[in-house]
Amino acid sequence: ELLEPSADKAAVQCEVMPDSMTVSCWSDKCWNGGTAAQEAAAVSGNEITLKQGGYIYEIEAHWTNRPGYHGWCRYAFYVKSQ
Repeated sequence: ELLEPSADKAAVQCEVMPDSMTVSCWSDKCWNGGTAAQEAAAVSGNEITLKQGGYIYEIEAHWTNRPGYHGWCRYAFYVKSQ
């Protein structure tokens, strides 16, 4: 599902916030047979700075320092920012 945000940032919210996370993105320009390089997205705390245009974002979250929470998870979403 395409998300169309009204701001240039997206906040990550989890019941138990990860100890660290990295965010990668790919331009939607590659959908018609092109090739898109993986890009790093800027993350500050729990906020992702969204790039202009259409991008697929992937969050890789890691839990390492909380009792009972160890491991990682990936989340993906598609955003088109103006």
